[in-house]
Amino acid sequence: MRSILTIARRELSTYFVSPLAYLILAVFLMVVGLSFCLNLIAFANECLIYGSNPYFLQHLNVNEQVVRPLFGGFVPVFLLILFPAITMRLLPEEKRQGTAELILTSPISSAQIVLGKYLGALVVSLVMLGGSLAFIVVLAQVSQPDLRTVASLYLGVFLLGATFLAIGLCLSAFTDNQVLAYVMSVGALLVLWFLSGVSKSNSLNQSLGEKATGFLANLSVIEHFPDFTKGVVDTQHVAYYLSIIVFSLFVAQRVVDSHRWR
Repeated sequence: MRSILTIARRELSTYFVSPLAYLILAVFLMVVGLSFCLNLIAFANECLIYGSNPYFLQHLNVNEQVVRPLFGGFVPVFLLILFPAITMRLLPEEKRQGTAELILTSPISSAQIVLGKYLGALVVSLVMLGGSLAFIVVLAQVSQPDLRTVASLYLGVFLLGATFLAIGLCLSAFTDNQVLAYVMSVGALLVLWFLSGVSKSNSLNQSLGEKATGFLANLSVIEHFPDFTKGVVDTQHVAYYLSIIVFSLFVAQRVVDSHRWR
């Protein structure tokens, strides 16, 4: 455990000594903050227009019109583009700096290397999500959001982001080129994202069968996310994300292990 924490601290120092982490954090908060402001302004305008009408007033919901579109729609797409930028350097950077041989020949196991680097990236993602809590605090000052739904949304976004990081780390183990690692990660995540539409295709349902298309749809990273946006924490969805994370880290560990024997 000490070795894992040491590697994680090393990764965090690398992130925050260079401008990369600050740039990613600034871009995330700026873009999410802008989207939050636009959603909040639109909601405030609707309250001013329809607030005097009891029928429309009961349909005005800050969770449905501000929080859910932001963290349930925009943020996951943004993380799909942003998180591969965090993971693309985790393993290729060691090869570029010439420190890969030093790490691989050390008494630290491959699993500890992978877990340490993953933990460092995960802490960066937690800092990003923690920064976005400022928007919820502002929202709580001017309205009454359902905090249970907000907590469920944050859990879903965290699990989804952790899955993105695990897949990105796994794919970065296959190459020493950071740009290629980024492109591979975004491409793989897009494929896993769009698998959710497989079951909606009549031609695929006829050629593959409903069970096969249903199975492929269940592999989609976004198929298990909507329940979190409704305030429902289903253990089936949690187990899916944890399974993808464990599998991705296992593959990354095996790839790193194979490098040690070359």
